[in-house]
Amino acid sequence: MEAEETHQPTQTRIHEDPRRLQFPQHCTKTPAELYTWFVALMKQNPELKPLFKEGRNRPYITTKSDVPAYNKLIKEGYNGIVLVTVTEVRQQSIIIHSVPTYINVNLIETPEDFLWLKHRTIGKTTRPQLLGAIMGKVPNEVHLVGLGRFTCELYVHQPDMYKNCSR
Repeated sequence: MEAEETHQPTQTRIHEDPRRLQFPQHCTKTPAELYTWFVALMKQNPELKPLFKEGRNRPYITTKSDVPAYNKLIKEGYNGIVLVTVTEVRQQSIIIHSVPTYINVNLIETPEDFLWLKHRTIGKTTRPQLLGAIMGKVPNEVHLVGLGRFTCELYVHQPDMYKNCSR
C-alpha cells in the first residue's frame, strides 16, 4: 500500500540582508564585556541570528531585521544597551566597462553620485574601462551623457602582474 503524498504550498521568502547595528558612542564597556553581552543576546534571541564583528574603531553586530526582537534592540535595548542603526552612505570604487579610450574623462558629464572618474591603465596601456568612486549603491549600468549606457560593477583592486611577480 502506497502512502498518499500531500503537497503543501511552499512559502517563498525574500532573502533579506542582515542589518548592521552599532553600539552607542557613549558605551563605556570594553570589547570583552560587549562580547559577553552579545553571547547573552544570542542565547536569549536565537531567531535574530546575530554576528559579532570587529569594526575599525569599535565592534558592531549584524542581525536579521524581520523579527520582533530587532525592533526591541533599537528602541528599548537589551541589558541596558540600545543599539544604533547604521544609515551612513559609503564611498565605493567602481569600474565601468567598454568605454572607448579616446574619450576625455574630464569632459564627461557624470551623475550626481559620482565623485571622480579616470581611465584604467595597466602598465602604460590605457584600457577601455573607467575607474571611479560613487556614493551609495553601485548600479548595474550607468548612463554617461553623450556616450550612452555602460555596464558598471564594484571594483576590487588587484595588483598588476609583472615578469617576476606572476609566480
